[in-house]
Amino acid sequence: STVNCLTSFVSGFVIFTVLGYMAEMRNEDVSEVAKDMGPSLLFITYAEAIANMPASTFFAIIFFLMLLTLGLDSTFAGLEGVITGVLDEFPHIWSKRREFFVLGLIIVCFLGSLATLTFGGAYVVKLFEEYATGPAVLTVVFLEAVAVA
Repeated sequence: STVNCLTSFVSGFVIFTVLGYMAEMRNEDVSEVAKDMGPSLLFITYAEAIANMPASTFFAIIFFLMLLTLGLDSTFAGLEGVITGVLDEFPHIWSKRREFFVLGLIIVCFLGSLATLTFGGAYVVKLFEEYATGPAVLTVVFLEAVAVA
């Protein structure tokens, strides 16, 4: 968790440093260079930074391996939270069938994420980002506060 958070923190510094560098090289404002918002800004910024480095192929491979491991780490943490909560709540049902429950949960997650791989996948991600994340996070935080209280 610490490495995950520190990587995100350092990534922010790198992104904005590269944006400043790109703005300086193009003689534009940072707001003109960073027209894209959201996740696409990361890929544009890092691609530009990596392209200007010596041994850019090596750093590109390392960068995408880092993104892969960060994504897997975040996914495992979220899934393990759901799995542990359900297994603790219903031990009489799932205690001997944990593997089947985990398999079923992963299949449901896989099927739910297939919509993001279509041509309109970026729009689906944008819809989730705009309308689903805020209320869901607020609901979870509220329920956690009630549970702790």
